Amino acid sequence: MYKLGIDVGGTNTDAVLIDEQDAVVAAVKRPTSDDIYTGIMDAVDAVLEASGADRALIGRAMLGTTQCTNAIVERRNLAS
Repeated sequence: MYKLGIDVGGTNTDAVLIDEQDAVVAAVKRPTSDDIYTGIMDAVDAVLEASGADRALIGRAMLGTTQCTNAIVERRNLAS
């Protein structure tokens, strides 16, 4: 089973796929989109394509993001 790591930053979304021996199989960087879900799925699709791995073999997924913190600091979409 693979481990999938995703980091959604303000500029880029990174994804990495790691095998059972903790070796990096593939890593990609994609621009972060306004729609966080679409950006995450784009990065997941890209890392799976780069690795040739089957999506069904992902046993764990980890997500890190600064999106909430950035929105508060930048005061984006806050109620008046």
